[in-house]
Amino acid sequence: MGEALFDEEIHDKEETVNIRRAIDWKRHHFFISCLIVSILLVLKMEYSYTKIFQKNIQYFLVMFLFVDIVNE
Repeated sequence: MGEALFDEEIHDKEETVNIRRAIDWKRHHFFISCLIVSILLVLKMEYSYTKIFQKNIQYFLVMFLFVDIVNE
């Protein structure tokens, strides 16, 4: 009986560790994803102030539309 109780405690600890690792992985993945999306959006905004963008605005707006689809 003592061994069965000991095995249950070990199983519960392993399950808790696995859940904690999954939560940590999701948290890091979410942070990296937000960081990448934010950087791309800032670059897009900064690029929209250039002379090249100003001269060819229709082409770049269509290109940004496709880039946004991939980005999201």
